[in-house]
Amino acid sequence: MTKRRVIVLGDSFTFGHGCSDRVLYYDKETNSFVGDETPFMLNIPSVYCWSNLLQQKYDDLEVVNLAKPANCNQGIFRNLIDYHSKTNVNEGDILMYHGTFPTRIEIASGARPEVPVPWVMGWDHHSQKESQIEYNVAKKMYLTHLFNDTIGSNQSLTALLSAYAFATMHKLKFVWSLPIYVYDSYVMNTLRPINSSRLTHICKYDFSGKDNYDFNKDCFAPDYHVNDKGHAIYLEKEIIPVLQTLL
Repeated sequence: MTKRRVIVLGDSFTFGHGCSDRVLYYDKETNSFVGDETPFMLNIPSVYCWSNLLQQKYDDLEVVNLAKPANCNQGIFRNLIDYHSKTNVNEGDILMYHGTFPTRIEIASGARPEVPVPWVMGWDHHSQKESQIEYNVAKKMYLTHLFNDTIGSNQSLTALLSAYAFATMHKLKFVWSLPIYVYDSYVMNTLRPINSSRLTHICKYDFSGKDNYDFNKDCFAPDYHVNDKGHAIYLEKEIIPVLQTLL
């Protein structure tokens, strides 16, 4: 019997960046990175992220985590299309779209301009690894003169609705979250059907359930990604209750 599949899309938060086996952050005091970037380069999610914990909890499910660090919303949707080109989805499978911030877009790579890569605006610590000064200047000029928040919001909305359309076309259950809600009333009216469920994004989640600052702070890593404790709570309090209504 084919297991019901849960396909998880997302960025570094869904990937498990910040968990004890996925530590990588920029130390401003030493102006250097702390941690091992190898698992990030290989796109291997944390064993402590909520999707892996979900797989351990439900043997009758197949959980597929396609989240990637530094992903943008266009890249998140492309991950789904690439996956579907190799693996068929089945009616009744669950698609979980965990979007990212609208200030992440795709750009041409400095070393390989034919390959689109995500760019996290305002976070260019990795640029110190690039020797192409003109390329980095061009990115900053684009951000200063050619980009505004509406562009990012439109791209976020397009990616979300594309994932929803994919789920509808293939008769999948659809679950979604965004860290910053764009065109909120429009999105809510569009994604109103029974097979669409909205979650609070993990980066905005109140892990204490009581808005307890000290408790919530203990659920984040030094770079404000969510740690092991936060992922475990998010699974139990946010993910499982929604899944139980869909399974």
